[in-house]
Amino acid sequence: MKKLLLWVALAGLAPGLERGTVTDLVPEAAVATTGVPGAAGRRETEVALVSMGKSPGVQQVSLMVMFWNLENFFDWKNDSTSVSDAEFSSRGERHWTRKKFMAKAQAVAKTVLWAEGVAGRLPDAVGVAEVENAGVLRRLIKETILRKLDYEAVHFDSPDPRGIDVGLLYRKGVFEMIDARPVPVGDSTFRTRDILYVALKHRGSGKDYVLLVNHHPSKFSGAKSSESKRKAAIAALRALAEDSVRPQTTPAPPHAASDLLPTSPGTSQASTGQQTAPAIIAMGDFNDTPDSPLFLGLIPPLVNLSLPLWRKGKGSIRFDGRWELIDLYFVSENISSAKVDVLRPPFLLQEDRARGGFKPRRTYLGPRYNGGVSDHLPVVLLLP
Repeated sequence: MKKLLLWVALAGLAPGLERGTVTDLVPEAAVATTGVPGAAGRRETEVALVSMGKSPGVQQVSLMVMFWNLENFFDWKNDSTSVSDAEFSSRGERHWTRKKFMAKAQAVAKTVLWAEGVAGRLPDAVGVAEVENAGVLRRLIKETILRKLDYEAVHFDSPDPRGIDVGLLYRKGVFEMIDARPVPVGDSTFRTRDILYVALKHRGSGKDYVLLVNHHPSKFSGAKSSESKRKAAIAALRALAEDSVRPQTTPAPPHAASDLLPTSPGTSQASTGQQTAPAIIAMGDFNDTPDSPLFLGLIPPLVNLSLPLWRKGKGSIRFDGRWELIDLYFVSENISSAKVDVLRPPFLLQEDRARGGFKPRRTYLGPRYNGGVSDHLPVVLLLP
């Protein structure tokens, strides 16, 4: 993995990354407190990169999950009936070409690798929003540096009018996929993104995980007028969580030592399986901050893990010069000790000249190509 990260640095895989520069691949704390690092200290940073993953500042966790709204991650082909597909095509209004698509895909891949410097491991699963189709995710894991890893993609088309869906990447060496399906949120009155349900089994521990990837209706038409749609999404998520939190019977393995022992009176051999509740991770762009009263509808069975981060003033998007946190995590009680944080790779940021500080570097600023990735920063869930 160390050689892989160095290869990414030398290849110059994202817009704004100077060829041969490695300073923006390590956590900001190891480079600078604010902004994109300059030439000073570059040699020291190169040395730090070689030993990354074992340095004292790296958090050691048992599992890391990432979520990221990739903002209009379309392919460059006009081959569907969605309202945005023609706009994001090589002959469309945005002049969205294969070259621009691959630059964005490489920057996304680079960010996934960069995250290892935060947790000492690559993300075990990555939930995404605003992807056009399964082909976009296939290209991401097969035509970027991620092809050297073991990520698998899960995607279903949804009825969203813009043609944007949610999806999931997971590491096949870490998880076995048990089930996956889209769960509708809208009805005859409105169409929106489905919730993606993915059931995984951890290959090492045998523990069951249920990952629920969300992108709830926005407030674009107004907070009040869109509230009923967001309530519908919350209700669908709650129903999923309540159904998933029920303990699953895990049969005892064949020829286990327990099979050779006499059973207690009134106990059959068939009852030796263990009742285990899966760990539920609901992630996504909820288009609301963690303090919204709507989220009380999820508690219980879920725990709002993003509220402490929001109280610290951290955010994943910047609006009118202020950071806001709308990319959130809700989890089941059995993993409520996990922590949430926002990743801030310097190469995903640019100076906010109008309001000061820094903001996410978007792919487009209005009609002008800006060479970035998204107006959102990725958020991670770290399990101890």
